[in-house]
Amino acid sequence: GSLGGHTNACLVTGLSAEDLAKRAVAWDTQTHLQFAVPFMDMKPTVCQDPFLPRICELATTSSDRQTKVAACELLHSLVLYMVGKGAQQPGETQAKNPMTRLYKKVFPVLMHLSCDVEQAARQLFA
Repeated sequence: GSLGGHTNACLVTGLSAEDLAKRAVAWDTQTHLQFAVPFMDMKPTVCQDPFLPRICELATTSSDRQTKVAACELLHSLVLYMVGKGAQQPGETQAKNPMTRLYKKVFPVLMHLSCDVEQAARQLFA
C-alpha cells in the first residue's frame, strides 16, 4: 500500500512558506534513481528521488552525529549511483532524461559537506 492524503498533510502543517517550498517541492518531475531490490521471489523497484532532499537536509543540518554520518554515507552512495547511471546511459537517453536538476541541488550540498566540521563528511566528500 501507500501512505498519502492526511499523512502527507501532517508532514507539512505548521511550516513557513520557505520551509514548505524546501520540503514539499520535488527536485525533478522525472524519476532517475530507481533501484530494483533483488529478493528471492520478487524484484520491487525503489525510487530514491523523493528521499534525496531529506537526505541532503539531514547530512547538512543534523546535530546527531550518527544521523549525520549515516545521511552522508547514503548521499555518497546515491551520488556514486547517479554518476554511474549517467555514464552507462547512451547519449540519446541522457539528452531525453538529464539529471541536471538533481545535480544542481546536490552539488552545493557536496561542496558544503566537503568542508564540514564533521570529519566523516569531509573524508567522504573532499
